[in-house]
Amino acid sequence: MAAEAAAEIVRAKLALTFAPFERIAARAALPTPGGVQPPADVRERVRWAVLVAARRMPWGPKCFEQGLSAQAMLRRRGAPALLHYGVRKEASGELKAHVWVTTGGRPVVGCEEVHTWTELTRWPEGEAG
Repeated sequence: MAAEAAAEIVRAKLALTFAPFERIAARAALPTPGGVQPPADVRERVRWAVLVAARRMPWGPKCFEQGLSAQAMLRRRGAPALLHYGVRKEASGELKAHVWVTTGGRPVVGCEEVHTWTELTRWPEGEAG
């Protein structure tokens, strides 16, 4: 599963580098086929695989790459996966963006400080992830 996550991270990196944002958002917004809540072990294994693969990538994949990867892996397993996009203002006044993924209302990746971010949108909209 870590090899699958590594391939997804590379795919996400290429998409974020070369594809227009609208195309990436459209793919993230596709409804989940199946829409079955995953067993906790599937969620945990996807989380583990994405985090392990990200640590081994030479460029240090950020939250967006990890989020796209986790969402794709969960969807492949028929699990609804929400990709959340949010912002927060730092003490310095700088505006920062962040992506996190949930499934069945449970955290997958990027959720460590989710309460400090203001969600702007989620993909797919209206889907319970």
